[in-house]
Amino acid sequence: MNRDLSDNEIIDLYKKTSDVECVGILFKRYSRMAFVLCDRILKDHTRSKEAMMQVFENLIVYLKKYQIENFRSWLISVLRNQCFLVERRKSPVLEFYDFYEKNSEEFMEFDELDTLNEKEKQEKQLDELEKAMKQLPKDQAECIQLFYLKGKTYDQIGEITGYSFNQIKSHIQNGKRNLKIIMQKAGGQMLTLLFLNMFFY
Repeated sequence: MNRDLSDNEIIDLYKKTSDVECVGILFKRYSRMAFVLCDRILKDHTRSKEAMMQVFENLIVYLKKYQIENFRSWLISVLRNQCFLVERRKSPVLEFYDFYEKNSEEFMEFDELDTLNEKEKQEKQLDELEKAMKQLPKDQAECIQLFYLKGKTYDQIGEITGYSFNQIKSHIQNGKRNLKIIMQKAGGQMLTLLFLNMFFY
């Protein structure tokens, strides 16, 4: 394979052939940049490497699913969202948005990103999610917050709430389904990479 092909030419070739060597070439081109970005956000080498590798593993699907005009800019955005997801696992979603605010100056170093537009988009999505959560039955909202936003296990949720394992499982499944319905009715932007990962990772 000609390794001098442009990013777009490699992506087009992958869509036609499904040759994973194409993904390997993109990995070699951008893995260092990807790791540096993740490490600036997460400030943890192990978690940064895991976040980076997860994104590149997902490229096998993403490159066929999305129409990508500028791969480097798109990759930076996806990496950043993946880091947000990793950070979200140890903090509530609104604290995780505060994390983005505190680190916005570092993101500005990447000229390809329209940081202000991204920040507005994130803020809108978080507002939509918060409003939708308030419309859920209390038991569903409680279980979703504990499981997805605070990283509690089913056993821990049971100790906190008194719900049985089956009740917790049901509340989470019904809550996710109802959130999708609520946000779709409101014209929400839930089906973005960030929020799909947040609720279905």
